[in-house]
Order: sequence, then structure tokens, then C-alpha cells
Amino acid sequence: MKDIQRGIIQLVYSGITGEKAEIPDNFDWQQALRAARAHGIEVLLYFGIFHSKIKMPEDLLLELKNRVFLLASQDAKQGYAIRTLMQAFDAKRISYLLLKGAALKNYYPHPEMRHMLDADILIQIEEYDKIKEIMEELGYTFHLESNHEYIWIKDAMQVELHKYLIPSYNKDFFAYFGSGWDFVRKTQDGRCSMKDEDYFIYLFVHLAKHYRDSGIGIKPFVDLWVYRRAKPDLNEAYMEKAMQKLQLFSFYENCMQLLQVWFAKGEENAVTERMTLHIFSAGENGTIENQQLSKALKERNAMQSKKNLHTKLFFKEIFPVYSTMRKKYPILEKVPILLPVFWLIRIASVILFKREEIKNSAEKMHRLTKENIDAYEEQLRFVGLDYNFGENKK
Repeated sequence: MKDIQRGIIQLVYSGITGEKAEIPDNFDWQQALRAARAHGIEVLLYFGIFHSKIKMPEDLLLELKNRVFLLASQDAKQGYAIRTLMQAFDAKRISYLLLKGAALKNYYPHPEMRHMLDADILIQIEEYDKIKEIMEELGYTFHLESNHEYIWIKDAMQVELHKYLIPSYNKDFFAYFGSGWDFVRKTQDGRCSMKDEDYFIYLFVHLAKHYRDSGIGIKPFVDLWVYRRAKPDLNEAYMEKAMQKLQLFSFYENCMQLLQVWFAKGEENAVTERMTLHIFSAGENGTIENQQLSKALKERNAMQSKKNLHTKLFFKEIFPVYSTMRKKYPILEKVPILLPVFWLIRIASVILFKREEIKNSAEKMHRLTKENIDAYEEQLRFVGLDYNFGENKK
């Protein structure tokens, strides 16, 4: 592990536990602040500096303080919005389950430590008409519908109402969870819960999904560690059995060892070293390059013939599948037979008005070589990940 990585992890640990962090003498504070912002852990870094009584350059400390005050203000507004939404759902007996940051905040020493880009909530599709009325009454504006969620926005608050715990196009993981409601305990007032072990499994599968699809940053690993600290009596045998069924056991073992390395002075090995490098380079939302390589790898594995892969990917770039095109041209929902016509319209539009898109597509195709796709696949398998059942092409 590099000094900059070790120092950031130490400050995160200090921020949560209050213990003093030991920072390397040659610690690059500018680089650390850039990384903290890219990973959404600035508040954790600040608390670590405060607990450790570390002296750092005044100008950088002032910059960090200003960011922390801004994020704390945003967190307060988000918290109020979520509570208001929960009260409205409870009043109408809507069944819902808080996911990810909206739920995990409560396990951190201070909720603002867990920066949140949006609020994720699992709902039942059959209740969506009633939920839609509530969202409109509270002043939210509908933004878009995806495979697994309805997205609503109000001011700077984005609420993602999940139809499923895991998108159905992640066919291997979806096969385990389904909609997710078989794992949920319902209550009379609306707010639901999951067994602690099942919630941890969900958090881990969500992490695995992002790790292999685009890369994932530091924060979800901190979430796992914080959750396990708050739930020391988790049934390990139950969770290991689930990981075996999900074909994630090897990756699970590697991730648990990584948390030992980061937060419990565990012994580093070649796998955890590579994982740390991959995580730190990904940022909060992964990278576009990883996303493109992952998609190409899935498509290659789904093809009966692997010959002329690059040509096939090129044509898919020029002629996107129906599910992609209908998002851009909604009329295709009603008249799908017009797909070839809108392919031509799209090509003409790109040539005439979006020359930058041509450049981006050319750069993308240059990256999607057999060697790069093979390297991405090897990287995933090295840490215990694979696309086990293929994915449907919706």
C-alpha cells in the first residue's frame, strides 16, 4: 500500500473511532484532499485530522473546512427531506425500505460523515401510483424511469425509488434476490426492515456489482466495516452460505481480508494490494473506461462466436439496441418498427451536430481491444469476480 493510501485509510479510521492516526512524514495533503473529494469521504478525513490533532497547511485546512461545512449543510437538508418523505409514506401505509446511505448514516458516529449523492428507497411497484401522488404533493418532479428505479428530483435532492434491490439485467445477482421483498419484514406503519445478515449481503452484492461493472470507491468498503462494527453478532455461517450460492465467496474472503488490512493491521497480500490500487483509482462512481470494458466483456461472453469481436462491438456502437434507443426516442415505445429509421436519424444528427461524439466513440473503440478486455477479465478473476450466468439483453 502506498503512503498516500495508508494515510487516507488511517484518517478514515481515526474519524470513525476517535483514535489518533499515524500519518507518514512525506504525506501529500493536496493529493489526499483530491482523493477524499473524488471518493466522497471529505468529512471523514476532517474528523480524522481533528481527532489526531494533526497540523496541516492552513490554506488546505481552510479549503477542507469550507467543504465540510457545505456538505454538513447538504446533509441536514437531505435528512429533513428523507424524514418528510418517510412521514408521508407512513401516513398512507406505503411499504418501503431505506437503502444504502439513507440507512447507513445511522451507524456512523455523525450522520454527515456518510456523504450521500441521492436517497435510495425500495418500494413495491404495485404501490407506485399512490407513491407518485405523494411525490407530486411534496413538490418533487419526475425525472426518468430506468430498468430498476423511478427517479424524482426536488431542488438538489434526488430520490431513487427502487423497483428491485438489484437491477434485473444483473441476472446472476437478481436470481438470488428477485424483487427483494422476500427478504423484507413488513410493518404496520410502512417502514420495513431486513434481517441484519440479509442487509449485509445486499450491501456486499451491491458493492460487487459496481466493482465488476465500473469500479467502486472507498466509501462502500467503509460502509461494510462500519456496519459490521455495529453488528458484531452477525451469523457468519449464514452469510458464507449465501456468498457460495451467489458465487461470490472468493471475492467475499478477499474483501474481508482487505478490511483487515485497512482497519485492523491485517497482513497485505498480492490480492489486497491490487484491490487497494483499483479502488483508489476508481473514485466514487468508477470510471467510464472500466464501464466500457465491463460492457464489452459481458457482450463477448454472451456471444456464441468470439470471432470479429471488435467489428461486432463497432456495429453495436453505431446501431444501439432497442432498449437504448427507446430512451432517446420515446416514440419507439409505441412504434418499435421505426427503429431502423431512428438509427439513420441518430447517425445524421451525430455527423451534423455532435462531432465530439464521433471522437469519443473512436476513442472508445480504440480502448476495446481484445488485449484490454482480456486484461479486465483477468483483473476481475484475480480478486474472485466473474459474470456467472451471463446477463439478459433488455
